[in-house]
Amino acid sequence: MRSLLRTLTAGALVLCLTLSSAAAALSPTRSFAGAGFTDVPDDWSYPYILSCYELGLMSGQGGGLFVPGGTVSVAEAVTVAARVHNLWNGGNGVLPESVPWYGSAVEYSVTYGLLTQGQFTDFSASATRAQLAGLLAKALPAADLAAINEVSALPDVTEETPYAESILALYQAGVLTGSDMYGTFSPEASITRAELAAILCRLVRPEMRQHLTLWEPGETEGPTTDQDTLHFSSTSFDEALSGGSLMAVLFFADWCQPCQLLSPTIDQLATQYQGRALVGKVDVDQEPLLAQRYNVTNYPTVIFFQGGQEIDRQVGIKALDIYAAILNGRL
Repeated sequence: MRSLLRTLTAGALVLCLTLSSAAAALSPTRSFAGAGFTDVPDDWSYPYILSCYELGLMSGQGGGLFVPGGTVSVAEAVTVAARVHNLWNGGNGVLPESVPWYGSAVEYSVTYGLLTQGQFTDFSASATRAQLAGLLAKALPAADLAAINEVSALPDVTEETPYAESILALYQAGVLTGSDMYGTFSPEASITRAELAAILCRLVRPEMRQHLTLWEPGETEGPTTDQDTLHFSSTSFDEALSGGSLMAVLFFADWCQPCQLLSPTIDQLATQYQGRALVGKVDVDQEPLLAQRYNVTNYPTVIFFQGGQEIDRQVGIKALDIYAAILNGRL
């Protein structure tokens, strides 16, 4: 199967987003504090879940639970897309009660062209990432999904992939970012409610959309070098820390194979957040005292700092999206 390729004209690559008046007026309608969720973790997903709840895009699942790790069903995906469309066009995001509960969302979505009658037959099934992209790409007008990234191909999306054009359009708009430096999308995989919250925030809050420079499949060096990534010594690390900046620091060792795999992702993170956060690396063999100071014993470990204090850490290889979400929550 051939990789999906689309040629982008220079005019399609704009660095600013034109918002409709309705979109500009999108604002919180309820307080997250009043939800009383007992299962929302204080991690990368927290600011996204908070924002989605307050904007009326997502709600809990009863019993004081949000269930961030729960799988999103087709019914939930259709309902969220309908809410986004309704809010974006000046509505209140509240759909009429119906039987089944998602019936009004399906009717709304068919009426406004978000899906076609009979497009889905099992609304209780887990929605695939491709199906979600197909719905969300139609929830906003094309003018409000202007391209900010020149993404012409993805490693696991082909011409035969369902909703391929929608997937690519959301990458170009900075709504989707993939799970690695190549932009791997996993179109047939399911999606968690926490991941959905992050995608929805980038969809309805254009300032949160991500600028991407993806590697070509099979590339090991990437389109950019690590010129944006700081390589800290003890002295330069302490100077940066004392400045109070938002920082993401990879603690690694040359002999650590997982560190080698993660290193390009950190380089991508540095390029993506140049001028907004300091992203760097510490070779623990060269700077063992820094590793001891922060009790780093497993590699790779990425520690986030702000105001000179540790604010988060991620051990092991994580997706670019997770690191980006932590930085976004502090910018």
